[in-house]
Amino acid sequence: MIKGNIIIGFLILTANCGIGQKTASPPVTNVANGVQFERSMSWDQICQKANEEGKFIFADVYATWCGPCKLMDRDVYSDGKVGDEMTSKFIAVKIQADSSSADDLLTRTWYPTAQDFIRKYRIKGYPTLLFFNPQGQLINEELGYRNASNFIQLLHAAQNPGQANIHALLDDYWHGKRDTSMGKLALFVKKVMGNKLLADSIAHDYKVNYLDGQSEEQLCTKDRLDFIDEFSNLITPLDGFFSLCYKQPERIDQAKGEKGWARRQVDQAVVRTELKNRFIANGHYIFERPDWKEALTAIRIKYPAVNAKALLVDFQIQYYRNVDLNWKAWAKFQQEKINASSLKADGSLMVFYTLNLPAWDAFQHCGDKKVLRIALRWSEKSLQLDKRNVQFIDTHANLLYKLGRVSEAIAEEQVAIDHYAEILDKAGLKKGPFTDVFFTTRDKMIQKAPTWPLN
Repeated sequence: MIKGNIIIGFLILTANCGIGQKTASPPVTNVANGVQFERSMSWDQICQKANEEGKFIFADVYATWCGPCKLMDRDVYSDGKVGDEMTSKFIAVKIQADSSSADDLLTRTWYPTAQDFIRKYRIKGYPTLLFFNPQGQLINEELGYRNASNFIQLLHAAQNPGQANIHALLDDYWHGKRDTSMGKLALFVKKVMGNKLLADSIAHDYKVNYLDGQSEEQLCTKDRLDFIDEFSNLITPLDGFFSLCYKQPERIDQAKGEKGWARRQVDQAVVRTELKNRFIANGHYIFERPDWKEALTAIRIKYPAVNAKALLVDFQIQYYRNVDLNWKAWAKFQQEKINASSLKADGSLMVFYTLNLPAWDAFQHCGDKKVLRIALRWSEKSLQLDKRNVQFIDTHANLLYKLGRVSEAIAEEQVAIDHYAEILDKAGLKKGPFTDVFFTTRDKMIQKAPTWPLN
């Protein structure tokens, strides 16, 4: 069981100060000595005031049920230093994204503005922290809780001329200007504007026209590596980044602050150039019978430092699942990966990803009984390593059921229900996210109805 997979043009994303121009202000109580949230103006008036006074705008889009949002109120917005940083340079406003019967009239009048924000700025979670320049243009977007120190850094970053004037840089780019600002611009377009196609184009320009001419010392910096982290598809075995990651992985990991980062970049670049580009075109296979041995030999000769066999097996699993669907071949290479894995009963996610995940995939989408029996063995092995994991038990029960072992499946699903109830009871809870799912699955088994997707 699994539970939560040539540019035509673009629109420059601005705050659109006409949003909510007839609404009142949100009902947020200011915190003494902390951030003073604006309550007397509409969004349109806030934008106008910011423009007239040369102030930035900070908007906290939150939900009443959101725990991290409440922590921001308690720990960050109440902080005197945060309040001092905010007061002179920003106009702050809180925007409630959800609604309830308890909302007062002031909150209700902001409903249209809140919905416009959710749509326009693609709000995916809470709190979403939005920063606008004095012209009302969105210049940064952050998701999730930030402590007082990190939040102050965000305030400073928003005021940085390079960030505050990011839209002017974008306009310059469209008029043919190509300089070192393209790196920051590409990150902004990807992260804040959400325009991946444009971001990739700018990033490519930046890499080809600037980064590829840099020395190893110039490339081996945190900001350069952070850029590549966002646009790792640009790395090829012919450039300096690849050479650094391949020959000096420890040095790169230290500069990036992430162990294994360099090796991951190398592996991804090798897979792209030696496997994806060789065997796939426009999402479809090129050869009816790929020569895997030749590909393996080529990787081993060109890149002896990488684990060529492991890269190939992972690619073959994805290839026979998503490109040239072949469940038997998929199961064969999944089994190769499992055989090469050192799985332990240590409670880590390795067992989930290596055994339970493919077993659940086969249960949901495969009708080949031979493959399902192989998947059942994977599921049984996962239970040997973690016999009380309710997701593993549920996967096992569903596979038994799809293989026609109905009475065993019902009994196994009941085990999942009972174990889950014990877990919830110890946590002081009566119901959890799997409760209804497990009961529904058991009832379908009793009724002899499919428990897997029908499409």
